[in-house]
Amino acid sequence: MHILFGPLCFLASFLFFSGEFLFSEMLMPLFGGASHVWITSILFYTIVLLAGYFIVYLIRVSDPVVALCILITLFLLQISFYAFKIILSQAAPPIWSVLWALTNMALIPLLTLGMTTPLLQNIADADLTKTSKILLLFSNFGSLLGLIIYPIVADTLLGLENRKLIWQFAALACSLLVLLIGMNAYAGSTQAKRDSVPNSISLTLRARWFFYSFLTCLLMLAVTNFITHGLGSVPLLWMIPMAIYLGTFWLAFSEKFSKINLYLRKYGPILWGILQLLSYVQMEQNTFLLHFRNYLFLFLTTLIINSEIYQNRPSQNLSSFYLVLNIGGACATLLVSILIPHIDLSLSNVYLEFVLAIVFFAAFLVMRDYKKLQKSTLAKVTFSTVLVLIVYQLFPTIKNELESRRNFYGLVRVLEENGEILMAHGNTVHGGRKIDPKLSSMPLVYYHPKSGVGEAFAFLDFPKKVASIGLGAGSILYYAHPGDQWDLLEINQNVYDLALKHFNFLSQSKAHYRLRIGDGRLLMQQSQKSKEFYDLIVLDAFSSDSIPFHLLTREAFELYLGRLNPGGVILLHLSNNYCDFLKVVAPIARVLKTEMAYAKRQIQDQLGRSDSLWAVLSKDVRIVQNFRSEKGWETPAEALFSLPLWTDDWQGLLSIINFL
Repeated sequence: MHILFGPLCFLASFLFFSGEFLFSEMLMPLFGGASHVWITSILFYTIVLLAGYFIVYLIRVSDPVVALCILITLFLLQISFYAFKIILSQAAPPIWSVLWALTNMALIPLLTLGMTTPLLQNIADADLTKTSKILLLFSNFGSLLGLIIYPIVADTLLGLENRKLIWQFAALACSLLVLLIGMNAYAGSTQAKRDSVPNSISLTLRARWFFYSFLTCLLMLAVTNFITHGLGSVPLLWMIPMAIYLGTFWLAFSEKFSKINLYLRKYGPILWGILQLLSYVQMEQNTFLLHFRNYLFLFLTTLIINSEIYQNRPSQNLSSFYLVLNIGGACATLLVSILIPHIDLSLSNVYLEFVLAIVFFAAFLVMRDYKKLQKSTLAKVTFSTVLVLIVYQLFPTIKNELESRRNFYGLVRVLEENGEILMAHGNTVHGGRKIDPKLSSMPLVYYHPKSGVGEAFAFLDFPKKVASIGLGAGSILYYAHPGDQWDLLEINQNVYDLALKHFNFLSQSKAHYRLRIGDGRLLMQQSQKSKEFYDLIVLDAFSSDSIPFHLLTREAFELYLGRLNPGGVILLHLSNNYCDFLKVVAPIARVLKTEMAYAKRQIQDQLGRSDSLWAVLSKDVRIVQNFRSEKGWETPAEALFSLPLWTDDWQGLLSIINFL
């Protein structure tokens, strides 16, 4: 029977971590594609994993009859659990809605999967103590493959519904095998296999385990937030920090890499300092290199900390050890997902959790190398210099930040730079104005009057009824005319409040506008029920951070086209540093039998630099042809129209990313 333990630990961990991606991906469209869905999901998964370890701990110290009853009850619950439906509370805050939805979808299956490895370790300990460590290696390897295979292979080859069905079947089969093993182990027992190790572990050592686990998880979440807000909210990007986090745990606990770990514990901080210096001098203008810097930083720090965890592990009583580690991880996700979004401070484009992670890691190094720092002046100077440099990078030009607000949907800042007032969300500017009163009413950046949006509004007839998905600084309203009726669809209330307070596009708008708070696609579906139709629909939600990919599927465009009056137009803002969205829109335009044209403009004048990409779609062939003939708009290359079609069930991110 023991021969099945390793493969089962591998399968359970593979399913647990691929399930993280699966259910989070299913929830993204319900919350506007917000990257915080993933962070909140991690909170749910760590709590579930903690609950699983706690149940296994209870099983270990309980009678065999009680243990068997727990296993049978969980299996029966899992059989009936798949019939449950997702029920979202419309009035609840987004964080609690995400947690409740995950509870509806995945609580019992993930709980049974999370219990598998510690349960099999406890059963194996009765006969073969060495087996426990082998099972941990199987589990870690399965976790890594789950992180890699799901977003790259499954997300590319299989639709979302097929992925869900396969996952549910595999999770149920894994739970059945674990139940059979448990019945074999406990049914014939007459007394409990109790934890025979006395509670001799000091509170100080337990606190150290907790802090180390808390810190590694905090570092992983900080880098994850940085990546998702800079590149987009997709499983492929979530994978990297999580894979580093788990991979360094595996490396640190492997004796084969003990020498490498020893060198990294000694010299890793020096390499870290050199990396920060290089990034400060050479990488500041290269976003991909900045992301790589954070990946490497995460790898070094978590490997160093996990090596310390390994050095301080107990020789026995591992169930208590892993329970404390899980508590530390759960507290870190609680801090990042629930507490920090409600802290309103003026910070740089890297979030508060990153600052806390740096401070805590510095404290870790001081505690670990306190004697060396006392004896060596060079060590003190080096450590202080690196720490000051990092703080300088994380807290830049606070004097230039007029105001910032943060919630579930991210950090929105209003900055004053080079005679301009800009709105930034994550790492991306979403419009601005000049401070000079003579130019303050003119839109900047992507909304420049000579850009594609300026040409489009100059060409279209008036008056119009317009729906605009995505608000930013409100720059799009510069093009509104008297008599226009605008519906502004914005998911983040903070964006509207700051736009109204610091920019004049809303207050000076010549048109009548109505603000509607919520996800653009869901609000458009509501307008479908009320039979509201528009002459123009503006999609302006794809510029870099937290990209809501569910707004770019065939089903979404079918909805938009169904909301247009005859001769209506869809205007799309497709400017993006990382993704070529023409590859997404062109195939949809062909399938839905619409005409498409785009304008890529690069402008430099008194309003500053403007690089933008705008596109138009319409069922009215004549309108789009006039854009080409009179405004010089281009038709996408024929090869783009035959690319794979994005649907609600499948999106191929790899095919549109610009790596260079």
